[in-house]
Amino acid sequence: MQLQATININESDLPILHPQDQEIVILDVNDSTLVENIVYNPEKRSLDVWFTTGSAYTYFGVPLIVVFRFVAAKSKGEYFNRNIRGKYITSRIV
Repeated sequence: MQLQATININESDLPILHPQDQEIVILDVNDSTLVENIVYNPEKRSLDVWFTTGSAYTYFGVPLIVVFRFVAAKSKGEYFNRNIRGKYITSRIV
């Protein structure tokens, strides 16, 4: 049995992208006990995640919609663990 969830995201809540934009920066994700901040580069489809533990990782090949859903999720940790961790090539940021 497969469960699906629908997340409604208002367009007004999304960053406006312009062709010259190199990255979307979402700093201080203050409603999460796991994630401190994130940076997304749509050109490279790379997602940098800084955790409250002090560690940081880059996830490669992440679609923009995954980032939007991650930011909009009520529980960033739950969304991250179900939809990002272990799903993409990862490199630790030193």
